[in-house]
Order: sequence, then C-alpha cells, then structure tokens
Amino acid sequence: GISQEKDKDLVVLHIECSLQQAEEEKDEKVRENTLAQASKFYAKFLKSSKEVRVHVDLIQKIQKFEFAMSLQNDILTNMLRAFRERAEVWDVLARRHLDGLFYDENNEDQESEKNPSTETCVRHALTIYDKSFEYVGEPFRKQMYNLYITKLLELDASSDAMNPQCLKFIRQALGKVLSSGYKEENLSEAHFIYCLKLRMIYKEKYQSEIEEMIGKGTLLYPNSMEFFELAIRYYLELKSFENITTLFNFAISNNEKNAVELYKFLCGMYMLDPRDKEK
Repeated sequence: GISQEKDKDLVVLHIECSLQQAEEEKDEKVRENTLAQASKFYAKFLKSSKEVRVHVDLIQKIQKFEFAMSLQNDILTNMLRAFRERAEVWDVLARRHLDGLFYDENNEDQESEKNPSTETCVRHALTIYDKSFEYVGEPFRKQMYNLYITKLLELDASSDAMNPQCLKFIRQALGKVLSSGYKEENLSEAHFIYCLKLRMIYKEKYQSEIEEMIGKGTLLYPNSMEFFELAIRYYLELKSFENITTLFNFAISNNEKNAVELYKFLCGMYMLDPRDKEK
C-alpha cells in the first residue's frame, strides 16, 4: 500500500496529470471516466491520510479543472471533517472563495456562481476567514492570524482594482483582526510591528495604547531589532530619555548582538538635526 509521504505526493501528481490530460481531450466521456478514476484514487490512497499538507496540495493543484468540481467538493468536505482545527484548511477554502469557487459544507449540491463580482468574492472569503477562529485549535491560531492578515494586506495592496466598498470591507477586517490578534498575543513579529506603526500615525490620540504595545512588544519580541528601533525612535521624538535607556538596556541584556546595532542606531538618531527628526 501507499504509505510513504513521497508516494502520496506521486498520487497527487498522478491525479493532477490525468485531469490535465482529460481537460485537453475536450471529450465529455473521457472527462467523466478520468474524474471517476481520480476520485477512486483519492478515496483509496489519500482520503484517510492524516497529513493536512497532502489534502491542501491536491485541492490547490486541481482547482483549475472545472469539470472536477465534485472531487474538489469531496476533498473540502473531508478536510473540514478531519482537519477543522487546522489553519491551512480555512485559508485554502477562503482563497477559493476569492476566486469565485463558493462552497457551503451544509449544501450537497455545490454550484459556484458564474462570474461573481469582486465584492461578492471578497465578502464570501472574509466570512470564511472570520468563521475560522471559531474552530481553529490553539496550536494553530497564530498561523491562522498570520495567513488571514497576510491575505488582507495583499488585497489592500491591490486596492487599484477594488471598488471603494470592497476596500472598506478589507480595511475594516484588517483593523478587527489585528486588534484581536494583538489581544490574544498571536500576531507575528511583522504584523505586530505593522499594527504599532498604524497606531503611531496618530501618536497623540493613541499614546497610551502605543506605550502599552511597546511594553508588550519587549516581552514578545525581545530579539527584534526592528521593534526596538521603532520604539526608541518613538521615545526620541517625545524626548523621553528615561524610556530610551530602559528599552536599550532591556534589548542588549536579552541579546548582546543587538548592542552594536542599537549603539549605531542611537548615535545616528542623536546626530540628526532635530528638524530632520520630524520628517
């Protein structure tokens, strides 16, 4: 029997290649037979696999074949049954919705809308991402936040292709998920820093929140040069030298490698003309 990881990868490749060949044949009967065979292969060799990676890999590889939607839905149903607590499952499901491939696990007759609007796709995908936090297990929550925020930032970066209403959904979702990820202490270092930078745009308004975040950041990311430079720059602008000393001492006591870089950074900041600091 097929049990090794590499053998499972070969089955995934075989299913993809056979569907690709059937797609090129453009013969309905050939497609039906190939799909039936691919479904048997999936059921026999992969369906009971405990490796979520294999299922995710397969669904991503065969997403392009419209005639194989019944197999795709079978895989998704199985993934949600067997791996509901895993972040990758919800991410792949949400991304499919962004592509207009809608799936409702409570509806056996799946049929995607023809040419749905970008706004519809975004609404569906964000609903899936939001729903994921009801099910994703504790060991995978940080990964779920990371996947969701990464996708939102990617969508926000493509704002030229979005209508204003769509962009509003994305930015509201981003604010909400950054806030809940911060509360749960489940943000990646990069997303924590991004969240802190957003707060720093309005320093006066969010001063207490910023300083609370800086305090938390020192404990969560004690080796992050980018975090300490950002925090020190903030306190330099406030001329809060006591806080700078505290931060600097904390940074170098936790990681001596930071010492030289932080000395250089501090020297550079102190040598700047005060007017330049405002820029």
